[in-house]
Amino acid sequence: MLRGRPTPKEEATDVRFGSYADIDECIRQGNGDEQPNDLPLSPTAQAFYRSGPTLWQRYTSFWLTSLLNRIAFFVIPVVAALIPVVGFALSIYRWLYIRRLTRPERSTPGQ
Repeated sequence: MLRGRPTPKEEATDVRFGSYADIDECIRQGNGDEQPNDLPLSPTAQAFYRSGPTLWQRYTSFWLTSLLNRIAFFVIPVVAALIPVVGFALSIYRWLYIRRLTRPERSTPGQ
């Protein structure tokens, strides 16, 4: 379904992100009575002010953006760690299978 206009929630999100950037710009310039912010910005905040909202923030809702960020942060390292484990497990399985095939039959005592 194509929409011509954004929903009020999407407009509020855009205004909120834009207003944070405007407020921070005013504080950094030290307009009038305001004191400049001496606290260092986090790398995430620096990236936001440098390039604006991320692709996920522009085209998805907040909950989906948060979910995608968490998935990327958690699932990618887990999959990367499991690749060598799976390879090692397959080699052990292959070794056990070949060992079972090549093992001589044990005769029972008395035969």
